[in-house]
Amino acid sequence: DSVSLNDPSFNGVIMGEQRVYVEGKVDGKLSILANTDVYITNDITYEHNPQTTSSDDVLGLIAENNLIVANNAANNSNCVIQAAVFSRTGSFLAEDYNSRGIAGELQLLGSIVQDERGAVGTFSGSTLTSGFSKRYRFDGRFSDPTYRPPYFPGYYTPTLAIANWWES
Repeated sequence: DSVSLNDPSFNGVIMGEQRVYVEGKVDGKLSILANTDVYITNDITYEHNPQTTSSDDVLGLIAENNLIVANNAANNSNCVIQAAVFSRTGSFLAEDYNSRGIAGELQLLGSIVQDERGAVGTFSGSTLTSGFSKRYRFDGRFSDPTYRPPYFPGYYTPTLAIANWWES
């Protein structure tokens, strides 16, 4: 399905009560969250790649449990994810990381917040034997504390208002 991010009544958040499956291209600002797990079924990229051009595209993937790179044909020869990922009680991991074939590189441009570090592959010495090798890069735009996906969890600077004052 498609969602118009320009619709004035849309607040930038899509929420699923159960598992949510995501893939595709993002043009705008969007957060997708699930009350259970988020499954990444194919590449998720921005319309304008911030590594090569200016971009205001930003995606937040938020899961109560796990963010899982699915074990499917599309993800068996690399997977590219451009997003800030947040797992409140689980991990960011690859499904069947220790029993699937070699799946290439898991390339993430963004940030990762997880309760417990998740596995994406196995190695024998420095040789990949199953799953993915990691190619994670921090999206420098997130260094600005005001730049984030819509309603993305995190630390916000509180704004204090002067309620009254007294002068003598």
